[in-house]
Amino acid sequence: MSEHEETKYVFAKSIKDLMANQSLDKITVTDIVKKVVKQGKRFIVILKINMI
Repeated sequence: MSEHEETKYVFAKSIKDLMANQSLDKITVTDIVKKVVKQGKRFIVILKINMI
């Protein structure tokens, strides 16, 4: 499994695990990141928001 595929898998598993306890619309990015980091995955997220 490539690193890209592994990252997608870890994110998907984290979201699925979180959904066992709460609905998808209540899950935050912070919840997902905390779950991913607990699984030992290191990553960098760059978020750019353009406001007009």
